[in-house]
Amino acid sequence: MLKNRSIKLYADGLNLDEFGKDYGIKIDGYTFNPSIFRKNGATDYLEYSKKVVSKSENKPVSLEVFADEKNEMIKQAKILSSLSNNIYVKIPITFTNGKFTTEVLIELVKLNIKLIPKTFEK
Repeated sequence: MLKNRSIKLYADGLNLDEFGKDYGIKIDGYTFNPSIFRKNGATDYLEYSKKVVSKSENKPVSLEVFADEKNEMIKQAKILSSLSNNIYVKIPITFTNGKFTTEVLIELVKLNIKLIPKTFEK
């Protein structure tokens, strides 16, 4: 039974000028990925991430790594996580070669980086 439970709504892929608009519903957080950033005209992933964080009003923001190699994923996750306490890092569950990113996830958990596992979409 779902008694006394609430649903959190996350806006997916807002443009920078869409933050703070009244959508008639409460937005609880934001989620992005590299494809959305590109679609929104971002040319520098880290700088665009910083702008998103500055507009987020301390609501949760999920940002995805775009690397496809263990050490680079870990490096990117550390950088993204360091932008703000409200950052959740999305990590694909598999690399593009189909192998699981388990070692990446274990390392990031050890580092207390807040994670959102993401299924790789082929």
